[in-house]
Amino acid sequence: MNRTLKSGVGISLAMLGIFSCSSDSLTGTDGLNTDDLSADANQIASVSVSFAQSSIAVGDTTTASASLRDWRGRTLANRVVTWTSSNSAVATVSAAGLVTGVSAGTAVITAARAGKSGSGTVTVTSSGTSSPGSVASVAVSLVSSALSPGQTTQAAATLRDSANNVLAGRAISWSSSNTGVATISSAGLVTAVAVGTSQITATSEGKTGSAPLSVTSTSSATKPGAVQDLKVAASDSNSVTLSFTQVDDGTGQPAKYDVRFAAPPISWGSATSVTSGTCTTPIAGTTVGTALVCKVLGLKPSTAYNFQLIAFRGTLNQDAVFGSLSNVVSVTTAASAAPPPVPVASVTISPASVTLQAGATSQLTATTRDASNNVLTGRTITWTSANPAVATVSSGGLVTSVAAGTAQVTATSEGKSASASVTVSAAPPPPPPPPSGSVEPAGMTTLTERGFSALNEDGWTNTGSSDYTIQADATAPKSPSLVGQVRFPKGFGSGNAPAVLEKVWASGMKTLYVGFWIKLSSNWVGNDASVNKIFHFWIGDSNRLFLNAHGAGTSKLTAEVWLQGIVAGGNFDSGKTADFAPNQGVSAEIVRGQWVHWEMVFTGNSSGAKDGKVEWWINGQKAGSYSGIQFVSGAGTWQEMEWSPTYGGAGGAVPADQFMSVDHIRVSGSH
Repeated sequence: MNRTLKSGVGISLAMLGIFSCSSDSLTGTDGLNTDDLSADANQIASVSVSFAQSSIAVGDTTTASASLRDWRGRTLANRVVTWTSSNSAVATVSAAGLVTGVSAGTAVITAARAGKSGSGTVTVTSSGTSSPGSVASVAVSLVSSALSPGQTTQAAATLRDSANNVLAGRAISWSSSNTGVATISSAGLVTAVAVGTSQITATSEGKTGSAPLSVTSTSSATKPGAVQDLKVAASDSNSVTLSFTQVDDGTGQPAKYDVRFAAPPISWGSATSVTSGTCTTPIAGTTVGTALVCKVLGLKPSTAYNFQLIAFRGTLNQDAVFGSLSNVVSVTTAASAAPPPVPVASVTISPASVTLQAGATSQLTATTRDASNNVLTGRTITWTSANPAVATVSSGGLVTSVAAGTAQVTATSEGKSASASVTVSAAPPPPPPPPSGSVEPAGMTTLTERGFSALNEDGWTNTGSSDYTIQADATAPKSPSLVGQVRFPKGFGSGNAPAVLEKVWASGMKTLYVGFWIKLSSNWVGNDASVNKIFHFWIGDSNRLFLNAHGAGTSKLTAEVWLQGIVAGGNFDSGKTADFAPNQGVSAEIVRGQWVHWEMVFTGNSSGAKDGKVEWWINGQKAGSYSGIQFVSGAGTWQEMEWSPTYGGAGGAVPADQFMSVDHIRVSGSH
C-alpha cells in the first residue's frame, strides 16, 4: 500500500511530509518556525544567488534573489533566507536582499537557510570613472642614430592622446624601412646590417612615428669571432649548464657573450637573454681558446629549450660590435623532483581509552603529526596489542574485546608511537525473559505482523539503499534467524536515516499497540544531541510521535517517547516537542549489543480535547505513562508508521560503521 491510497491527500504533499517530518531537526537556528527549518534541513539541496545587476556604482542599488531547490531540482517557494555581505565596506545587503554600493571593490553576497547557502559576487565601481583616450601621436627616439654594421641600439616610442597626455600599456609594432641596412626586434632592439640609411618606425592604434638611422663603414678592427661548439654539459629540472670555447672580440682581447634561450625553434631577435645564473648576459670572457662553463637558472621542469649565443665587444644597446651567431643546442629539463616527506614527530590515538564488554568492538583512530603539529596523511601505521588474550586489534585499528582484563593498544609510525587503554568487562547477564503475557489490549485488530523474512513483506514498502538488509541472527528472540538490519556507515551525518520502511493501514485507529525487539550494535555511539530515532507514527500527514534511544556518545541509552508539533500536553505549548522520559521508577535502559523488548500503547485525542495518552514497557516493565495530551486540534487517529532510524537532529557524525537491528514487529489497533 502506498501514499496514493490516502483519501484527500495529494501525492506531492504526502511525500513532502514523509521526507521532511521523519527527520525533523529538534532545534531552530534563525528564529523561524522550528518545524519548517527542521524539514528544510533535509529538503534544501542547493541555494543559488542572482542579481538584477552584478555591477553597480557607488551609491547605486541592485536586488539580489535567492533560488532554493530540492534534491530533484524543484524550486522551494516561500522560503525566508538570511542575507550577508562578505565586505560591508564595499557593499551592504538588507534583510530583503537590496544591495547598496558603498565603495569601489567586490563583495560576496550570501543567502542561507537551514544550514544550506549560496553566493554571488557584486562589483562596485567609482562614480564618474572614464576610459583613457586613444593614441593620437607617436614619437620615436634612438639611443644611437649612427651605427657600424653589427652594432645595436635601443629604440623607444612615446605615445600621447589628443590632450598630449602620455599613454602607457598600449601595443606597439616596430618596423625598419630597409632591412638590408638595419633590422629591429619586437622589443625595439635595432641591429645594423650594412652601410646605408633606414627609417625606424613604431605603430600603435593606427598612428605612427619614425626616427632616422645611419649605418657607416666599419672601423679597422675585425668582427668578434663566432662560437661553433656550444654544448649542453648538464641539466636538471630547473637549470642547464652550457660550455663553449672562448673567441676574441676582433681586437685580440677575450670577447663578451650574450646567451639567449627560447622554446624551439629559437629566433634570435625574439629570444630571451639569460637573467639568472652564471650565464647571465653579458658574460665576460677570460682566456681566448679555453673552455667557458656557465649555468642557466630559473627554467621550468619538463620543458624543451633551444640555446644560442653571440660574441661581442663594447657595451650592449650602445656601441656593441657583434660576431656571428653560434650553433643552436637543444635540451629538455627533467621533471620536478618530489620533496622528501616530512618525518613523523608524534602519534596520537582517539579515543585514548575505551571500555568494552567481552565480544564487543571499537574503532581507534591514529593521527600522525610533524614537528610543527601539522597533521600528516598517507603514513604507514602499525597496530599492536600488548595483551591479545584480552583484546586484539586489526591492521586498521579495530579493537575486538576477548575476555575481561586490560590491554594497551599501540599505534606506531616511523618510529613514533602512542597507546590507548582498553578495559574489557565481563558481559552482563542477559535480561530476564519477557513475561509470558503481553500488554496488548483485548479486542485489537492486527495491522501488521512482520518477521523480516524478506526485504518487502506484509504490505511494507522501503525507500532505502543497500544499507537496509535482511540478516541471519540466531539470537533473535521472537522469530529467528532472520532480522531487519540498517547500517549507519562511518561518516554518516546527523539529521538523516540510511533507509525508510513504511506501513500504512486503510483506516485511522484511535488506539495502537506496538511491540518489537530492537538491538543496537555494541559499538553504538549516540548522536551529539542524544537523539537516536527508531519508529515514527503519523496522524494524517503529520509525524506526531517517535521513539528515541536517548543518549550521546557511549553514555547510557534510555527508551523515551518524543512528541512533536502537538497542540498541548503536559507543560508544553502548542507546536513544541515533548520529551517523555521514563517516569515509573525503572531505568528503561537499552543495553548495547543486547535484544530489548519494547511495547507501547498510545491513544489519540478526541476532537478538541486533551485526552490522548502514551504508555510504554521495556522487557515487560512499565517505563512511562503520560496523559492529558492533545496531538491535533481535531480527532487524532493513527494511520501509518515508519522505521526511519534517523541519526540525531543536529551535530555529530558516525565514527565507525554501527547497526540497528529489529526482530518481529507487531502492530494492532482499535477505533
